[in-house]
Amino acid sequence: MPALDQLTGQTSTRETTYVLEGTLTERRGDRWAVVDGSQALLGPVRGAADVTLGDRICIVQSQDGTPFLVYPQTGGGGGGGGGGTVVTGDWNWTTSTTSAASGRVGINASSWAATTVVNLAKQTAGGSETNLANFQAGQTLAIKQQDDPDIWGSFTVTAPATDHGTYVSVPVEFNQAGPGAMPANNRQMSVSVLIPGQPGPPGPTGPAGPAGPTGATGPQGPIGATGPAGVKGDTGATGAQGAPGATGPQGDAGPAGPQGIPGATGSPGPTGPTGPAGPPGADSTVPGPTGPTGPAGPKGDTGATGATGSQGPQGNPGPTGPTGATGPQGPVGATGPQGPTGPSGASTFVAGTGPPTGATGVDGAMYLDTASGRFYGPKAAGTWPATPVGILVRDATTYAQLSAGN
Repeated sequence: MPALDQLTGQTSTRETTYVLEGTLTERRGDRWAVVDGSQALLGPVRGAADVTLGDRICIVQSQDGTPFLVYPQTGGGGGGGGGGTVVTGDWNWTTSTTSAASGRVGINASSWAATTVVNLAKQTAGGSETNLANFQAGQTLAIKQQDDPDIWGSFTVTAPATDHGTYVSVPVEFNQAGPGAMPANNRQMSVSVLIPGQPGPPGPTGPAGPAGPTGATGPQGPIGATGPAGVKGDTGATGAQGAPGATGPQGDAGPAGPQGIPGATGSPGPTGPTGPAGPPGADSTVPGPTGPTGPAGPKGDTGATGATGSQGPQGNPGPTGPTGATGPQGPVGATGPQGPTGPSGASTFVAGTGPPTGATGVDGAMYLDTASGRFYGPKAAGTWPATPVGILVRDATTYAQLSAGN
């Protein structure tokens, strides 16, 4: 078979199906194929939504002109490998999930995505025998409704098929599906199987692309939790004590200092001559100092009480002084200003049931709550104290009532 990058025809039981190879690109949100050696785009390509743009792809162009992805080829650039083989044919859809009669194809589920097995008759709808019993893991199996390009499913074979005589059951893994509904019974379907060829040797490594711009620094992640403390290591052995150092030699004795020079001895002064003896002095007329006081003598005896003297005569009274004259009357003082109005003559003791209110009584008044026996007051600045000053003890008051403030 020619290399897949050439436009070729593969004859089916009804019409012609084309196999092409190229590169995947995107235009206006759809995936298209750039076929090698052609300037035209082929597409939109069905089943290429998850293939990376720029990858090498292999597509099958069905008899109605729809390009259908059957194999994403990797490692583009290699050469010399053999082309893959595409086996295609026409079958009729069966809604049976357990087997496939002659000329029928079906799946073991009610949706493409839930499919794990494809059941395929060995004879096509036209009665031709196929070699589809030789499925191998890694092959791509595609099923498409011929009159509706939106009804299709693509799978990867996961293991060799099981032969049931007239049909095979192929273990598969779901890849892609079209947006249309599931096929109705007996609808004409195209089945394509791509058997990859042997890959050629890898091509030379292309030149490195330019380095992309440095991305922005991401936010700092949270500080990780503190790890557990490690096990405390053993205390190291005490090192050996070093040997004492040798005693240094005794230093030499310093030289003796010179003896100081003795000072000179002063010469003795001359002895004075002895004066002549003076004449004897006359007797002194100045009394000598008083001698010390002698010791106290013994206490003498108490003398006898003397006689009481006679009372002297009373003196004469002095004369009465004259009465002073009366002074003149002073002038009348001016009338003082009138004093402020005194407090109301209302009673300074009031009583009522319950604590007093602001309108009760006057400043300075006391209040008795006759229901509880509590006294409040005095009222000041128009306000009664919130706490009573005492409680009236009744004749039958108990200790419990007094403790409770009742």
